[in-house]
Amino acid sequence: SRNPSAPATRETAPLVMAPKKKTEKVEEEVPQSEDEPEEPEILTKCLRAPGQLYYGDCKAGYKERKGRWIRHGKGLQVVTALAPMPHAFETVVLSSYEGQWEEDQPDGEGSYKWSDGSSYEGNMEQGKMHGQGRFVWPDGSSYEGSWFQGALHGQGRFDSRFDGGRYMQGQFHYNCFQKSD
Repeated sequence: SRNPSAPATRETAPLVMAPKKKTEKVEEEVPQSEDEPEEPEILTKCLRAPGQLYYGDCKAGYKERKGRWIRHGKGLQVVTALAPMPHAFETVVLSSYEGQWEEDQPDGEGSYKWSDGSSYEGNMEQGKMHGQGRFVWPDGSSYEGSWFQGALHGQGRFDSRFDGGRYMQGQFHYNCFQKSD
């Protein structure tokens, strides 16, 4: 049986801008102590990194993140890999996340989909399932309810498709169902 919190541990790697074509560069001197503005300018960007593609809202990085685009707002990220074929390679999609981002992490309402058929729709916080949401496993089993830092935690219902359609409804504590006496 699969650990229900396993998909929550999958994290996204930070994206950096691809190098630009060789052109004459004019640099502005920006002091390292420059703070990020309270209302940063949000731009729609398409960012690529090995195995990742992101399209959505971004803001410019400041201080130690200067020169990077920070995913911030609504966006779609697709994580891919190369699968060897007999005489070539094929790009396969491992996962996708579409929803709200804050400071380069999924944060707010969103939906994840994984290549094994599992999916999650609901609230995210700092890249983990947190708040209210629904997770569906590849076999069709599902959990709908409260999440805490990637774990089933609080009031919820687990419907098993593997175990003859049985369900557990009530309190969960860090992925464990709490039986009431």
